[in-house]
Amino acid sequence: MSAIATSVDRNFHLPFAGDAKTKKAKEKAKRKLVQFVMKHVDDMRNIKEVESRIEFPVCRATIAGKVDVILHDGKNIEVRDYKTSDTVTTPEEAAMQVQLYTTGLKMIGEPVTRGSISYLEDAATEPVDVGDEALHITKTTAETNIEGIVNRDFTPRPGKPCKICDYTRICRYRG
Repeated sequence: MSAIATSVDRNFHLPFAGDAKTKKAKEKAKRKLVQFVMKHVDDMRNIKEVESRIEFPVCRATIAGKVDVILHDGKNIEVRDYKTSDTVTTPEEAAMQVQLYTTGLKMIGEPVTRGSISYLEDAATEPVDVGDEALHITKTTAETNIEGIVNRDFTPRPGKPCKICDYTRICRYRG
């Protein structure tokens, strides 16, 4: 666990926070990361790749990203994304990210069989459906969104994500 403490001390920066806030945040980060690792120690042994870059074509665009971790337990390959909490990115948005990464990996022949999202705040891991139907729906949604961007169609679509949007108080379209 000293590796976690060392990594946080070296790499955790809050440039606009004071010393006291930074120290408190670092201690919380260390505590949460140790808690997570202790709960998921088997997963730590099954890491195949970390921060794996991926790019693949969809519609008239290229989707690019970094898969947080690819796990391999000897028979299953799992795509996992890590989130600090479920309040910044909705579970649906996080699942779409895992599903898009799975789509890209399958395009290059990786036999992904599982997907998941791990929330560091409470050390919870939730499965993500990476079955053919779910991947088809996600790809279709991505294509629709890409076409909207290409065609400069930014029609408001108020809904569930509006509840956590920073602009809710000033948005004329809020749901």
